[in-house]
Amino acid sequence: MSSHQSTWKNNGLPPGRQEDEEVMNKEHQFWIKEHDTYKSCLDEEKRITDEMLQVEIGHIHELEEEIIYNRLMIISAKAQIQRNNDTTMALLCMVTSHQPKG
Repeated sequence: MSSHQSTWKNNGLPPGRQEDEEVMNKEHQFWIKEHDTYKSCLDEEKRITDEMLQVEIGHIHELEEEIIYNRLMIISAKAQIQRNNDTTMALLCMVTSHQPKG
């Protein structure tokens, strides 16, 4: 038996296939390493983005609270204007109803 035949019978692969398998395994390991490297980079970028978003979300909440406060101030000002109009109308009615006829 030749050495190629005995090797083939020992590992179950024909000559040349062993090298193909080794090349494929090396390439597979390379892509696993690439995946892990880029996954780490992606995870870091996601963490940074999430931190930045938290800051912006905080600003949005502050602005929403300011909007609510300003709307309440506008409602309060409108109510005061309405009360002032009512008072003015009441005073005008009192003045015009108590005028002496002349």
